[in-house]
Amino acid sequence: MITYGDGANRRFLYEYNLKDHLGNNRVTFMGTSLGGAIDVAQTTNYYPFGLVMNQGGNTKPTNQKNKYLYNGKELQDDKMTAEALNLYDYGARFYDPQIGRWTTPDPLAEKYFNWSSYVYVINNPIKIIDPNGEDIYIILHKK
Repeated sequence: MITYGDGANRRFLYEYNLKDHLGNNRVTFMGTSLGGAIDVAQTTNYYPFGLVMNQGGNTKPTNQKNKYLYNGKELQDDKMTAEALNLYDYGARFYDPQIGRWTTPDPLAEKYFNWSSYVYVINNPIKIIDPNGEDIYIILHKK
């Protein structure tokens, strides 16, 4: 939900997200006030480990872009000394999609002792998700 206007003319615009099977926000859209038309605010495509491949849409300059992207996690793109971090906040730790690794060791490292404690989803981001940065879940598809 984003605010639009000031004072007595202030109103709220609702945004909706279409997600894929891994929880990635692929399309953000909003309805217009008249006619029921759809306004596509943002589209995002990802490489398998979460790096943004391309991003489009017609987000107006007055509206903020959706920062909840890969796995529905918030992208931390704040500037620090003119460089952006571009890390995803998973709650327990931060994830860097450029290298496909966590920035800190796994708090449950002894559970996955065969793998590095910095490896994201045991190097299989197509079938496995890690919703909070601690434990992994395998996505099963039924036919």
